[in-house]
Amino acid sequence: MKKLIVIFLLCSVWISAQTNAVNGKTIKYIGIYPGFDSVEFSDNGFIYLNTGGMGYEEWEFPGRIELKNSEFFEEENIPFLFCSGVKKILILKDALICITIYPKLVGDLDSPFFIGIVKGSENAYSLSRVIDVTASSFLREGTKDYAPTRIGELHLESPWAEGAPGQGVGEWINFKTGDGTNRIGKPVGVYIINGYISYNHPERYIQNSRIKRLSLTSIKSGKQKHFMIEDSPQPQLLDVQGLDGYVFKLTIEEVYPGTKYTDTCISGLLSLNIPWNGPVSSDY
Repeated sequence: MKKLIVIFLLCSVWISAQTNAVNGKTIKYIGIYPGFDSVEFSDNGFIYLNTGGMGYEEWEFPGRIELKNSEFFEEENIPFLFCSGVKKILILKDALICITIYPKLVGDLDSPFFIGIVKGSENAYSLSRVIDVTASSFLREGTKDYAPTRIGELHLESPWAEGAPGQGVGEWINFKTGDGTNRIGKPVGVYIINGYISYNHPERYIQNSRIKRLSLTSIKSGKQKHFMIEDSPQPQLLDVQGLDGYVFKLTIEEVYPGTKYTDTCISGLLSLNIPWNGPVSSDY
């Protein structure tokens, strides 16, 4: 798996009302693993810090990225951080987690360079990718397929796209949260990154269908919950408390139709966990 490599960026633009400013407050996200990097949003802009000398294969991550007085804008519903009128980073975030992607760098790598949890929450929660993902169908186009196997890794241009006729209502994916018997915590929620996420072609989000309503079912207990999903690529948390177990089935119940294609897409799933207090329960 390739990881996105980042280089030092420094630029400055006029700051408008639509900005990453948080009403005078600074919000800091701490990397989930190994925890030596962070992202900070404030009235003055965006800062990425890498204090652990992290890298990937032959590439070394920078110690710092700073975008002074940068602005958030949506392009075809996809949120970008702009600097000097040029889009720099695709940022998906809510009040708890943050995912940052910038493929226009060395190697044109396609995965997040940062995934983290807001500072102060890192001891209460953990994030983990979903694994062992299977689906009722997936789309094939020539030599490229949109199988669900990479849905826990948040790669650009690699969503799961169902391959059934029509809009995909009734299609499903099964997945495990955590890592089997060595799970890092009890799953309390699943973050969904809805739709087709592309840096260079953000229009693919609205061109393809997105999930509007879904159900989550515990494979172990058979318990089920239904969720309405906003038409947004931002992370949305699905509460799995009370379902029991760590293996789930996600079923499409309703979609937002695409403007060009009928394929319904999901770009990512992440498990939000809390530490076990004692041994793993037999319910899991």
